[in-house]
Amino acid sequence: MENVDTSRRLTLGLVTLAILFFIALGFWPARPGAPEPPATAALRLKNEGLKELLDGLDLEAGLLEEAEDRAPGAMRSIVRQLEEALLPRLRLEEQFLFPPIDAHAGGPRDPYTAVMRYEHSLIRHAVEEVSEIASRPVPEMGVFRRRLDNLLGLARAHLATEEKVLFPILDRVKSPAQFRQDIGSKMELEP
Repeated sequence: MENVDTSRRLTLGLVTLAILFFIALGFWPARPGAPEPPATAALRLKNEGLKELLDGLDLEAGLLEEAEDRAPGAMRSIVRQLEEALLPRLRLEEQFLFPPIDAHAGGPRDPYTAVMRYEHSLIRHAVEEVSEIASRPVPEMGVFRRRLDNLLGLARAHLATEEKVLFPILDRVKSPAQFRQDIGSKMELEP
């Protein structure tokens, strides 16, 4: 019964994500006179997808104890998904998202995004930790789960900070067209 609930939640999440995606890309009809979506709409949509992935990996990790014989492979799969989803995103943010925010809010001598960049280093370190644990000949499930919980919490908090602090700055200083041209296309946010 629990698997059915999980499946329904994942399906509902994917349908919601698809609708948000179509709205952000302009394929869903907007109401006449409705305000234009914020410049960061596509980036916010990417964040929703990333949060869904983190939630799914959290659920998957919660099932590790039930299938101890498959746990090492499942741990490596979780790490691979994290590496593929998080590490390129961190690099793209540092290269294309943070510089315009720093230029507007802090300048090169006092970068506004210094804390975000530090969080990136913590996330990278946490990914390395779970990777090292999962690659051991006999990975310790409890240690893996604790480190993974730390990583997932850090990643979720980082995404929340982006959405509450950084994205509003970009929404104020860039039009959606400017954002797509200056940042979105470089961060692979285009369809």
